Amino acid sequence: MEITDAPQEPANPLPLQAHPSFARSLLAMGQSARAVAVQKEGAVIANLVQIRRRILGVPLTLATRGPVWRPDIPETLRTMALNHLCLRLVEPDMADPALRPAGYRQILTPVHIAELDLTIDPVARLHSLAPNWRNALHKAEQAGLSVVSQAFDSMAHGWLLSAEAGQRSTRGYRALPLDFIRAYAQTNPGQAIVFIAIKDAAPVAAMMMLRHGLTATYHLGWSGSQGRATAAHQLVLIRAADWLAERGHIRLDLGAVDTDSNRGLARFKIGSGARIRPLGGSWVKVPGL
Repeated sequence: MEITDAPQEPANPLPLQAHPSFARSLLAMGQSARAVAVQKEGAVIANLVQIRRRILGVPLTLATRGPVWRPDIPETLRTMALNHLCLRLVEPDMADPALRPAGYRQILTPVHIAELDLTIDPVARLHSLAPNWRNALHKAEQAGLSVVSQAFDSMAHGWLLSAEAGQRSTRGYRALPLDFIRAYAQTNPGQAIVFIAIKDAAPVAAMMMLRHGLTATYHLGWSGSQGRATAAHQLVLIRAADWLAERGHIRLDLGAVDTDSNRGLARFKIGSGARIRPLGGSWVKVPGL
């Protein structure tokens, strides 16, 4: 078994946090990160991004949304690989029974995420929408909105970053720092895409999607009063999904579904026809196990 640097563009679909594009962005921000591949007999069996941090003064190595295993890898081999990786904290992309025999113990239960299948026919995608979501989309289509796509530019889209900063302050939620967006666009040219709903020559709503291989991830969204009145976000998401599918992406990760603290956003994601599934929770390596 061998731990190597991952290829810049892995062949399998990966979540953002396990893709080399994520590691490149963190490195550009001055953080310690490495995209790695676990190989056995020359074949890649897992991908992940190793991040080195100090928590309460203690250095540790962690992985979020990884390792992502090849589907046919047995539990015993995954346990061996986990021991080779020497990760102290693991937040896997899905439940992994190999963690416990590798000496890990769960400290947090899994969150749920929403994933939109981009391989289905656009007509079938419309049929998968919840009735109220479909009605809102129809309202947006009749509101005279146009949707444009643009590669993120820190100068041209500074207004969107300012709006996001304001939302974080007002609503009190945390996310990756805004500098991450700039780093991502710099180290992964053309892979941070802004979709903007426009009415009367002015933006009324926007979403940013980060592209990484076969997968894309919703990163942030903003809607003004006119955007909310016209249900612009429904139209933006559908247009973004179509745009990404046309360029070969097979999945759009819409992020966490939190029905406790953000019910409105959770309903939006669920109503879009996305599949809701749990991640693997948070696991810490216990010395001696």
